[in-house]
Amino acid sequence: IGKLEHDWSCGFCLRELDAWLRKHSASEERYLRNDESGLAEKLRTIGTDEQGHPRIPTTAALSRERHFGFKKHSRFLDYPEHIHDWVEFEYMYAGSCVQHLNGMPIEVKEGQALLIDQNTRHKVPRLGEGQILLNLFFGADTIPALLEQLRSPHSIVYDFLANSMSQTACKDSFILFDAADSWKLRSLVVMFGCDFLEQESATDDRLTPLFQLIMMELIDLCQDGRSSASLESARQISVLPALQAIEEHYPDITLDRIARQMGVSPAYLSRLLKQQCGSSFQRLLTRQRMSEAARLLDLGTTSVTEVARHVGYNNVTFFYRKFQEEFGCSPGTWRTRRHASR
Repeated sequence: IGKLEHDWSCGFCLRELDAWLRKHSASEERYLRNDESGLAEKLRTIGTDEQGHPRIPTTAALSRERHFGFKKHSRFLDYPEHIHDWVEFEYMYAGSCVQHLNGMPIEVKEGQALLIDQNTRHKVPRLGEGQILLNLFFGADTIPALLEQLRSPHSIVYDFLANSMSQTACKDSFILFDAADSWKLRSLVVMFGCDFLEQESATDDRLTPLFQLIMMELIDLCQDGRSSASLESARQISVLPALQAIEEHYPDITLDRIARQMGVSPAYLSRLLKQQCGSSFQRLLTRQRMSEAARLLDLGTTSVTEVARHVGYNNVTFFYRKFQEEFGCSPGTWRTRRHASR
């Protein structure tokens, strides 16, 4: 524990937490005797995904009364590849280990942390005496309020959480944080553990502020360039399908529909469009609609009201305003000028 000698919570002090983490749990005592019946029974009673990986439900980690879960990962056991229905934050409290995420070996050193999304394939090897891994669980239902507090839309952590909250996005990402010298993160994780294990004070009202501070520290680590993420590969996703959808279905296309078709969250797609095209989804859609409206007006066979409805505007007054903003004149003036120039 080092410098953190003082008590954080009234009942569970930091020295006690350290002793509790290093002490063998009942499960660890069984595993030392090569008795893995508890895990085998658990895996038999849960479902699997389409590839046959055990899928651990949220109820295995979170109770109805709490939005958060906290535990020490049981040592002395090879935990098979699995997926889970919650978002997981891991902190390597002592030692180091090599985990497998989506089949990739990831070394996690003491003081480093992982943020793992719901559908990530996850395999943890047998941990030894001096290897202590802490798990903090939270469900997707806690994310909307968290995003409101973070207010950092230009960060990998924000993208990760927004993607995890989406009902349609692919949720198999993870982020590794190089936090070995982050005393702040270690302090916050330890404080969270102390509060969680002090049953009388372990309420969501008390835990939520600490959890938010942990996420804020992760954002700071990302901004300092001290993270690597599988989510980074998503930044290379081409937005061409989105542009094609706008061009072909501009009258009624929505950001949510395109995001669902591409398998990403709407918030993430919006950011990709801004990065790769320099414009927001709404700006790209308006530009396409106005371009088609101008083409129809040039033909001279369709009324302005019909043109507005054809390109997706039921409110003709609103269409007039958007057209004026785009071309600097009204639809009627545009048509008159174009015909006069022929």
